[in-house]
Amino acid sequence: MQDLPRRELVISTQTQAAKAIRVEVQDTGCGPGGRENADPLDLFAMRKEGMGIGLSISRAIVEAHDGRLWAKVNPEGGAIFSCDLPLRGREFSG
Repeated sequence: MQDLPRRELVISTQTQAAKAIRVEVQDTGCGPGGRENADPLDLFAMRKEGMGIGLSISRAIVEAHDGRLWAKVNPEGGAIFSCDLPLRGREFSG
């Protein structure tokens, strides 16, 4: 989002049927750049700057805790990253 005129980042949380907590990070960055059909988490492995593995590591950590991490295109531009994690003492099947 660094070089874009509109830079918005929204972080939100909500419970999912009292079984999980959902965290969403929504931005107005450049988005997938014409690669909408690719796995959104893999798009960031193609970055020219940085290590490009942060989301892969994040997904491994979330899945190790019986959660789920995914992304989709933000209709307002950019991307929406979502993560569901089970609440302690509750079953969660994703």
